[in-house]
Amino acid sequence: MQVRLTTCLLLLSALLTRTATAQQPRRGTDARWTAGMMNGFMWRQMDESAKIYYVAGVLELSSTLEPKTGAAIDVNKCKCNAGDLIAGVDAFYQGANEHFVRLPVAMALSMDAERRSGVPLEKLGAFYTAMLKGLEATEANQK
Repeated sequence: MQVRLTTCLLLLSALLTRTATAQQPRRGTDARWTAGMMNGFMWRQMDESAKIYYVAGVLELSSTLEPKTGAAIDVNKCKCNAGDLIAGVDAFYQGANEHFVRLPVAMALSMDAERRSGVPLEKLGAFYTAMLKGLEATEANQK
């Protein structure tokens, strides 16, 4: 299930950032990108309107996915809305260490929804760490 979730999240993030990445450098010198996806450094620079549009886009795309894929953010299951998710991601990136700030925004959104759905923080922390290791390996292979 984690492989399917990871694959779907990577595809989701790539789709959402495709336009932005065409206009922004994706080189290793730009810390706002992790494996071509917007991360917490970019999130911290976004104004409230941009965050609302981004999260609304993620939720709209999620609503078109099969729940069985594991990639869909189920706002009913997490009993949350776009504002709750924005606040959760803001809090995550505000308190995150330099390593976790590199987690792509789409993944942070998904993990906040999972947290709100009752997934233990220890499990999410282990998933964050594994995800970042995989993304760093992807970046290393792209160089």
